Amino acid sequence: ETPLIIASQLGAYSLASLILTQKALINLQDEKGYSALHYAIETNALKLVLELLKNGADVNARTNEGNTHMHIA
Repeated sequence: ETPLIIASQLGAYSLASLILTQKALINLQDEKGYSALHYAIETNALKLVLELLKNGADVNARTNEGNTHMHIA
């Protein structure tokens, strides 16, 4: 898990925003295939979701089970 994924799991907007200023690889996925955007959606962190999208998060990314962000929402 990356620091950005952990921040997204926690719904920690301020921390995730700080990590994004350091040019974090936004679309990396964990062992389940979840990206930071998947977790931000799962935790209902709307402000974080918008920040990730603004910074280029892949809206078409799928988990290992083939789920998109819309399946999680």
